[in-house]
Amino acid sequence: MAGDTGQPAVKIVGTGRWNTNTANWEYDNEARLAYRWPNGVKQVPTLVGSVIRAKPHGDSPAGVVASFITVKQP
Repeated sequence: MAGDTGQPAVKIVGTGRWNTNTANWEYDNEARLAYRWPNGVKQVPTLVGSVIRAKPHGDSPAGVVASFITVKQP
């Protein structure tokens, strides 16, 4: 999918596992490819994005946002 900037983007919904203490958790993630410098050396493909807690769980409210970086392993 393309994001609003025209860059390739991914959207992922992460959910907890049934029959565990994470059941009913839900997080929405969106990420884009990090900028690749034209003269960069040994750059690793990387996604940068943010995640929001979509549903409250326990004492943790919905709406909390955090950033994340995902780096391709060799």
